[in-house]
Amino acid sequence: MQRYAQIHERARSISQLGNVISAMRGVAAARAQQGRQQLKNVQKYADIVAEAISQVLAIAPADKLARNNHAGRAALILFCAEHGFAGAFSEKIYAGAGSDLAGNMVLIVGTRGLRLAHARGLAPTWSTPLMSQLANAAALADRIVAELYRHLHAGEVDRVDVVYARPRAQQEAEIIRQRILPLDYSRFATTCKALPPILNLPAESLLQRLAGEYLFAQLNEAIVHTFAAENLARLQTMSAAHENISRRIDSLSQEERQARQTEITAEIVELAAGAEGLI
Repeated sequence: MQRYAQIHERARSISQLGNVISAMRGVAAARAQQGRQQLKNVQKYADIVAEAISQVLAIAPADKLARNNHAGRAALILFCAEHGFAGAFSEKIYAGAGSDLAGNMVLIVGTRGLRLAHARGLAPTWSTPLMSQLANAAALADRIVAELYRHLHAGEVDRVDVVYARPRAQQEAEIIRQRILPLDYSRFATTCKALPPILNLPAESLLQRLAGEYLFAQLNEAIVHTFAAENLARLQTMSAAHENISRRIDSLSQEERQARQTEITAEIVELAAGAEGLI
């Protein structure tokens, strides 16, 4: 009975672990779906700002804007995982940055990414956790913008790249590296309308403010992409773990039946031997 009891207890413990993994898988799936839905709103906002920039560019071409003459270094913003069980999510973000991690200013979003930096002997200039709720995405984007402006105004950086993961259905997330500063105005098609927009600010000042809004929109998009991609990676990890547990439980169930049968057979033999001794 001892072997049967041991196998039964192991199966029970693994089943309980499977329940926990199922719950984590459900949470990850819900959050990944929330991220994908929120992306529509974030991208719509970015499109509205881009359209406004296009209209103002027809009045104030970007080449008339004052240039920043500082010769600062580049800054890299790495959007990494906040929680565990996301596989090699953060490692892939670091791979997307490549050798540029050395000699450039590094800003890290995500607690797991910060731990990985310490493990690699990197000392990031600034770091912050990735939010756990999508409602806090805009506040996180504001914090990053404030930190960037602090370094820009000090002349410490003159260009900024972001590295983040873009989720893809039924596939691994795509690692995106994108330059967000200085803003490339050639990306915006000049929109000339019969009635130009009514401006309450000088066109150049308005364009600079819109550029700041577009920076916020790009960071917000990277944040929401990261939130969705991290949870999708966790969902994939939990799904694989759930399948492994299911196979393990099936195997233990078979062992349990065999052990029980062996013990029953042994009991029958023992009883038969005892009966023969009484004859």
